[in-house]
Amino acid sequence: MSAARGYSEERLGVAAADGHLSQTAGRLGAVLPWASLALMLIFTGTAFHLVKSDSEALALERFEFRKAEIVEDIGARMDAYTQALLGGLGLFNASEEVTREEWRRYTETLSLNEIYPGIQGIGYSEWVRPEERAAYEAAVREEGFPEFSIRPAGERPLYSSITFLEPFDERNRQAFGYDMYSQETRRPALGVRYIRNP
Repeated sequence: MSAARGYSEERLGVAAADGHLSQTAGRLGAVLPWASLALMLIFTGTAFHLVKSDSEALALERFEFRKAEIVEDIGARMDAYTQALLGGLGLFNASEEVTREEWRRYTETLSLNEIYPGIQGIGYSEWVRPEERAAYEAAVREEGFPEFSIRPAGERPLYSSITFLEPFDERNRQAFGYDMYSQETRRPALGVRYIRNP
C-alpha cells in the first residue's frame, strides 16, 4: 500500500505541478495579448512620428525650394520690365523730341505680349505745371484728340499726365491723360514729394 500510496502522492505532485503550470499559462495567456498590443501601439506611434517628421521636413524643403524659384522668377521678370523702361528712357535721351508715332514704333518692337507677359502697357508721363496746363492740353488736342484733358479735373500744384501709352487699345485709352500725381498712393513711385500751394 505504501508503494501505491507513494505513487498516488507522486501523481498528485505532478498533477499539482501541472495545475500550477496551467494557472501560470492561463495568466500568461491573458497578459500576453495585451502586452503584444501595447508593444505594437508603441511601435506604431514611434513609426508614425518618425514618418510624419520626415514628411514635414520634406514638404518644408520643397516649399522653400519652390519659394526661391518664384522669387528668382519675379526678380528676373522685374529686371526685364526695367530694361523695357530703360529702353524708353534711351529713346528720349537720343532724340530732340519723341513723337507719338516714334513711341508706338518703339513699343511695337518690344513685342510686349510675347516677351513681357503681364505688362498692360508702357507709357510716358509728362510733368505739367498749372501755368502750362492749357498749352499742354491744346497741343495734345491738335494731335487728333479733341476731347483730351488732364484727369481728374481740379487745381493742383503739379500734374503728371500720361501722354503716350502703348498699346493704345480701349483699356489703355482710359488712362490717357490721367494725372498719376493726383493719387497720393502713387506719389512715392513717381519719386517726387507732393508740392503744396504756398
